[in-house]
Amino acid sequence: MKKENKRFFWQGLVFKIALILVAGLLMVLNFSINCFNGGKNASIGGTSFDKFQEDSEQLVINRVYCDESCVDESGYGLNWNFQPQGSGLTCDPYQQQVGAQGYLACFLHNTLNMSYTMIKLIYVTLLAAVLILICMELSKKFGKLFGFISYIVFLFSPWICAFARNLYWVEFTWFLPMLFGLKLVNNYDKWKIYTPLIFLSVFIKCLCGYEYLTVIMLSIIIFMLYDFVFAKGKQERIDIFKKCVIAGCSALLGFVVAIMIHAGMRGDGNLFEGFKLIYTEDVQRRTLMGSDAEQFGSAYTASLKASPIAVLFKYFSFRNSYILGTCWILSFELLLFMTILFLTLEILISGKKVLKKWVLFVLLLLSNASWFVLASPHSYIHMHMNYVLWYFGFLQFELYVIISFILKPIRMAFNSAKATDKDEIPNHEKIEISKKKNKYCLLIPVINEGERIIKELETAKKFNIHKQVDIIICDGDSTDGSITEKAMKDLGVNTILIKKDTGKQGAQLRMGINFAFERDYDGIITIDGNNKDSIEDVPKFIEKLDEGYDLVQGSRFVKGGEAINTPFIRHVSVRLLHAPIISLTAGEHFTDTTNAYRAYSKKYLTDPRVQPLRGVFQTYELLAYLSVRASQLDMKTCEIPVRREYPKKQKTPTKISFFKGNYGLFKILILNAFGKYKPKEETDEEI
Repeated sequence: MKKENKRFFWQGLVFKIALILVAGLLMVLNFSINCFNGGKNASIGGTSFDKFQEDSEQLVINRVYCDESCVDESGYGLNWNFQPQGSGLTCDPYQQQVGAQGYLACFLHNTLNMSYTMIKLIYVTLLAAVLILICMELSKKFGKLFGFISYIVFLFSPWICAFARNLYWVEFTWFLPMLFGLKLVNNYDKWKIYTPLIFLSVFIKCLCGYEYLTVIMLSIIIFMLYDFVFAKGKQERIDIFKKCVIAGCSALLGFVVAIMIHAGMRGDGNLFEGFKLIYTEDVQRRTLMGSDAEQFGSAYTASLKASPIAVLFKYFSFRNSYILGTCWILSFELLLFMTILFLTLEILISGKKVLKKWVLFVLLLLSNASWFVLASPHSYIHMHMNYVLWYFGFLQFELYVIISFILKPIRMAFNSAKATDKDEIPNHEKIEISKKKNKYCLLIPVINEGERIIKELETAKKFNIHKQVDIIICDGDSTDGSITEKAMKDLGVNTILIKKDTGKQGAQLRMGINFAFERDYDGIITIDGNNKDSIEDVPKFIEKLDEGYDLVQGSRFVKGGEAINTPFIRHVSVRLLHAPIISLTAGEHFTDTTNAYRAYSKKYLTDPRVQPLRGVFQTYELLAYLSVRASQLDMKTCEIPVRREYPKKQKTPTKISFFKGNYGLFKILILNAFGKYKPKEETDEEI
């Protein structure tokens, strides 16, 4: 690796590490004190953040007290209550699960003397680490936009935040299986490493509780199923299927081992009796619609008799805030409608290309909704806490579909820019009236300028400009009869280049620059051919080129310049929009960046980091690009005063239409600001 490449590598690595640390710190901060979700006054699930699920958390705290007092020998990690009774204390074990989180809290609090605040900070940090790693894996799988959106949703979700520091829920255990499933998807050849981790993560989750288990288990294999659907060839499909089965069996084994431990505890060593109690007292109450509700009390009657489909539709009416308190702006139903609408529109635009998104949409919907359907009684009675299940990829995907659809025109423009990133000289006809006479040339792009170009050249001849530079007409194949060899010769023109190809001003300039390269001019001056500019100022540009300047920008707005009859909208757009954006992109202040009256040195145009002949420059891209590239490369630049005069009563001479043309100019400014016109090799290096 070359020294310079090593430097870029280490700089990039340091930047990535710093970015990950900052992202993690933001998550830890938010999950700890809810700083991005309205603080302790924000409502979620019908209560405030600091009160959310404190009854569940009390199961862990009771166990810690019991452990300190040595009054519970049942072996369970959670306790219903802890209270004085007679001359001693009493604890009732919570038998619905093993309660590994209680064991862990006892060890951290009673053995290592950690405060509850410190324990919660550890849980929050682990959750942040797991979620960030998930986002990184999603970026590898589906692109940086998907990963970034996933991070934003995790960061700002009040529901993720509400569970984050709860001692009972240990939320990081929910997402560990999903993380290892994604790791396997992105590294199928390392299945021997990740399948044991999948087993371990599911095992730990089940020891802490069985809530949301179908969603958690499906999150492991959902992206493998996606790969299976779109596998290339029979053998690849078979290989993915095998990995999916192995991962699924590993997850199932983790569940089986955990529930066997639980059954052994529940049946006092008798597995059969333990499984029977778990089924009749826990599974039926949580999952079986239509079971004998009376044995569980009236509180469960409605939930046990509720239809799974009816329960699912209740979760489509997502009225609670799911990100940044935006429920009144973007309801769950609206997001769902927009996702389906945009996916449908993409079919009309892209055809079969959108099939992958539809498949992922369906897979995520079925996966995230599985608990609502299979455990409908639990979902019915616990609506205040089950909305969190939509965050196992579904909400992130919905926002990704919507945002990517909105950004599609810009991304298409980016891709178009990359697709034509090679030198292309437009087909053209060349009429050499004279040989090379001067060290510099003046390129004048024209298209049907009529009397305007004639008057401009007459002014040039009056001031002997043709004796100081070789005048090259870059004609866009005019049909008004203004560009004839005889007329041009009489007006001092050196050469006429007539474009016989597609493209506008950018293509004409490429044609002219290429001709200048062939003749080996020391520099190039450009000016519009509509007689708005002071062509008699060409000697000023020559002087600056002789002084060693690489970009000389003519400006009507610097001291000594003249802006005559400039339309108000032009004046405002140049001063307040175009020039500021170009200046920010270049890192240097410019005042008149739409002005094509300028000069470039041979050194600048022939620098391999510039490459002005690429086919990406079709309209006004080249002017915007060359305005900023010199400063970016630390070349010598300056502005000089010129005159730009619009006719007082006549129609404004321009080839830019008000709506389409100005929109195109703005798009070019944005693409230029994002570096999309830089040579491809350098763009890849910088990324």
